[in-house]
Parts: sequence; C-alpha cells; structure tokens
Amino acid sequence: MSVINVYDPDDYSLLYSFDFSDFEYEDGYEGNAFVNRGIKHCFITGDYLYASLFHNTYADSCPDNGYLICVDINTGEVVWISDPLVCNSDNFIRWGDHILCGYGFTDEADYLYVVNRYTGAVEDRIKLKKSPDYLQFVDDDLWVRTYSYDYVFTIEE
Repeated sequence: MSVINVYDPDDYSLLYSFDFSDFEYEDGYEGNAFVNRGIKHCFITGDYLYASLFHNTYADSCPDNGYLICVDINTGEVVWISDPLVCNSDNFIRWGDHILCGYGFTDEADYLYVVNRYTGAVEDRIKLKKSPDYLQFVDDDLWVRTYSYDYVFTIEE
C-alpha cells in the first residue's frame, strides 16, 4: 500500500511510479505494524498527484497521521504535505482550487476539510457528528456519507 503506479489507458504501459514507503512510519515508530500508514486514495489532476496517507487507529497512538501529500508527476518531488489529522476519509475530491476531504475517528474530532490544492493549507473545516467516509458531488451539491449520517452541502463560491 505504499506504491502508486500510473498506466497509459491505451496500451497499459507504465507512465509513472511513485514509492511512498519513506512515509510508512512516523519517526520513532518504525516497524510498528499497528501504526504503519498506507495510501487510501489518490488522483492526478494537471501535473500533480494527490494521495492520502494514514493508519487506522487513534492519533494518540501515532499523531503524525491522516494527511494529504502532493507530488509533481514530472519531477517526483513532494510539493507539499498537509497538516496531520486532515484526511482519513475513504476518498477525497477536487473542487476547483481545493480538495475536499474528511478526518475523524471514534474518540477524535470529526470534520470535513477544505484544503488549498496548491499549498496544502487548510482553508476551512466543518464540524460533523461522525467521521466522514465518502464524498461525492451530485449535481451542484456535495454529499458526505459518515458512519451513521448523511450530509448534503450546497457549495457556493
């Protein structure tokens, strides 16, 4: 769960390969399988690959968790890494110059985040009752599925 390969849809030749194994563990937690981070979701837009990395346990166990990373696909260089505890939702989506994602866990705060896709900075967050799992646009609305609630947000510029 630490390598992303991107293939040409026409001939299935390998276009890019990105190895995130250097991000699998927080310093001081190496080899602890309980808190190893993996890639949950990713997409490419323009010249940038965006990926979420997190482990599936409490932040108290390993606080540098649940973040987005942006990589320049032409150079392989990391452009930015968001703050931790921003993204452990099953997916995240692009909205113009932003990424919409979610973070939460059983005894942790649950939020929907608006992240600047050029800088990784959190520009806004909305408190939710439960951890967001899936995000999807339906027409002009953002639908957010949580563990036990569904939200529909109308997004305005």
